[in-house]
Amino acid sequence: MINRISIRAHVYTTESKKKVKQSLYNFTGFYVEVSEERTEGHFGNEITILTCEISNRKKAEKLWKSIVGRLSEEDRNRIVEELELRLDDENNLRLKFDKQKSLTEKKLKLISKGDGIQVTVKFITYPSNRKAVTQEIIEWMKHEPN
Repeated sequence: MINRISIRAHVYTTESKKKVKQSLYNFTGFYVEVSEERTEGHFGNEITILTCEISNRKKAEKLWKSIVGRLSEEDRNRIVEELELRLDDENNLRLKFDKQKSLTEKKLKLISKGDGIQVTVKFITYPSNRKAVTQEIIEWMKHEPN
């Protein structure tokens, strides 16, 4: 079961904060409250961190279905292959998607490094059971996209 989804994106001085916020709205498919935190990069450049949390379980599951449906078969297979690396001890699945593609396309592209939209999906089971969560994620990745 999905408990919540956290989404985070960095806005660099060369980017439009408005466009990056729009990419978050495009990503979720619905309005989300976005918090902003300003910080400084390694070279003194300003970075704004945009964060949103979907803690309503129904909305989180709806978003998760949307994410899975927009993934290519290749990316779904990759998530299954890398599941042990992507799933932490607290049953948080960590994914990163191409930020630019979320602005311009309906499909999502999984990326390993670089600038992207960072997504953390919190799965829960009672009692907490990593094997059950792993199996649930694998089942989700087997679904055909909408």
